[in-house]
Amino acid sequence: MTEIIYEPHPVSPERKAELRAKGYQIVDAAYAPEGYESPEPNAAKPLTFKQLKAALRQLHVEFPKDATQEQLQHLLDEASKPKQPEGDPPQE
Repeated sequence: MTEIIYEPHPVSPERKAELRAKGYQIVDAAYAPEGYESPEPNAAKPLTFKQLKAALRQLHVEFPKDATQEQLQHLLDEASKPKQPEGDPPQE
């Protein structure tokens, strides 16, 4: 059975490869149970304001100048979700 690891999203391709090679299934840290501690000592840290803004600009996502870090993270999470082809029902 695959062990679940909760990581702040977005997860870099390098980090994904590293964790998958160790047999982990990656789930967004937003869904981690209360008190969860990562079994990996080098768990990813949440992105800074500057990193969030840069990632959103790279994805051509507009955001308000006064957006909070939580709002920026939410925008990035939404922009990073896989696109659902038109006509197909959402997958659960």
